[in-house]
Amino acid sequence: MLATRHGTNTTSPILKGVLIREQLLCDQLDPPPAAFGGLDKESTERKTTRALVESLTENRKECASCHKEKINPLGFLTEGFDALGRIRKEQPLYDDGGKVVDTLPLNTSSMPRIASENDTTVAKGPQDLTNLIVQSGKVERCFALQYVRYSKARAENIPTDGCEVETVLTALDGRFSINQALRRYAMLPQFLQRFVPAS
Repeated sequence: MLATRHGTNTTSPILKGVLIREQLLCDQLDPPPAAFGGLDKESTERKTTRALVESLTENRKECASCHKEKINPLGFLTEGFDALGRIRKEQPLYDDGGKVVDTLPLNTSSMPRIASENDTTVAKGPQDLTNLIVQSGKVERCFALQYVRYSKARAENIPTDGCEVETVLTALDGRFSINQALRRYAMLPQFLQRFVPAS
């Protein structure tokens, strides 16, 4: 995850923020506006990746509603790692020949809004982010939901799949290991049987 990039030699806080929001927390994000053309290629401005992302996404009305509070803060918390996942405290800037032309201090603090959109807790880095995710209780439900999606190879249908999600979640809440929780799910009739419509 730390090496998630979009074809440049910089980090990708947007992609990491979306990954955390959708895959670990199972929060839904609105799709980008139809007119969105993607981020420009790497800027020649002497700014940190965070500063560039903020200027490109948080100053545009059509982008700010998702980026400012839901996506960017999660990605910014991981900016203490470079594009290869190495710990860093500063961001070096390179010229076209690969020579370091400047080094800028990093700001890895943000308000990730894990528990709710009104949550004003400030996190200072990935350890704080991890603690907030664990405390929220959202990761267990998301894990159960993602596993049901994976095992069925389709999006969930809560009226029919809800009890399967709850089976995994209840097992996790009961302090079972992940292996035991998945074993309990695998023993459900819905997992062992496949519905075949009448021809």
